[in-house]
Amino acid sequence: MTESEKLEINDILKLIKVEIDSVSPLSDFYNRSLEHEIAGYRLLGLLCDLLEADSNYSRVAHLTSIACLSAKWISGFSVESIEHLENILGLSLPRAQEDRLSILDTDNILRLINAHTRNFRLFIIFANLNNFQRPQDYLRQFCHHLSGNVCHLLLLDLINLAAGAISWISKFDSTVVKTYANIHGALSPWASQEASNEAIK
Repeated sequence: MTESEKLEINDILKLIKVEIDSVSPLSDFYNRSLEHEIAGYRLLGLLCDLLEADSNYSRVAHLTSIACLSAKWISGFSVESIEHLENILGLSLPRAQEDRLSILDTDNILRLINAHTRNFRLFIIFANLNNFQRPQDYLRQFCHHLSGNVCHLLLLDLINLAAGAISWISKFDSTVVKTYANIHGALSPWASQEASNEAIK
């Protein structure tokens, strides 16, 4: 892969933002999951589907959905929970005129996730699909956190899941990721770049 073909984390974060935006055809999936309180079950289903995926395109699709659903779920946590984690991470997330509620906007949630993309210790176990015991252990741990309703542990798990998914996506061949992103048409982070390339030809 040449330097120009490498995937940037910021572009993948833009893809996540586009997919959870209200105009996205996929946003209803994430919104309904949260409204009907089945986000946990859907997220576990996506994790299981990821383990069984037999193509890189499918893996990218599942990883993107995991990151999107995690980001939407994180946005539903309390301001206090996010601020507590912000302090732990040593971040200073932007606020609109000192408005505490603005800390929950999509850009800030993605900033929180991005802070973890270089340290996805929980999600890295999924990168080795030849070792099935560890992913199963992780799913059990996640179920325990979910059923135990331990807020700070669940929040950290969701951030790690999203960060790990984004980090993993960045390791795939750029063509596969851009092909998936094409479902968003002109809103794809790479749409303008590809249009420019076509114009040059």
